[in-house]
Amino acid sequence: METEKALIATDAIRAALNEYTTGWANTVARREIDKHIATLQSAVPRHSSEKIQSLSSWMDILFSARKHERYRRAGTSGEAVVKSYALRALNAIRDQIRASAKSDLGNFA
Repeated sequence: METEKALIATDAIRAALNEYTTGWANTVARREIDKHIATLQSAVPRHSSEKIQSLSSWMDILFSARKHERYRRAGTSGEAVVKSYALRALNAIRDQIRASAKSDLGNFA
C-alpha cells in the first residue's frame, strides 16, 4: 500500500534526523534521507510535491557546513531552527498522507 510506504518513509526521515548529527556536510545522512524522500515522491499524490520539495530543501540547508548559520536566532543555533522547519515540513507531509488515506477509505464506505 502506497500510504503505508509513505508513512514508513516519514518515520525513517524523522529517525535519521534524530540519529545523525546535523550542521555539517553529512553525505551518509543525506543519501539515506534522499532515498526516503524519493519514496515519498513516488508514493504520495502530486499535490504533495511542493511540500516534499520544501523538505528536501531544508535537508540541503541542515546538512551543510554553513548554510544553516543564516537561520541563527537569539539563543538558538541555526541548526536547531532549520531542524524545526524540516520537522514542520515532515509533519505537514505526514498529515496530508493521513488525510488522503482517510479520504480514500471514505470512498469505499
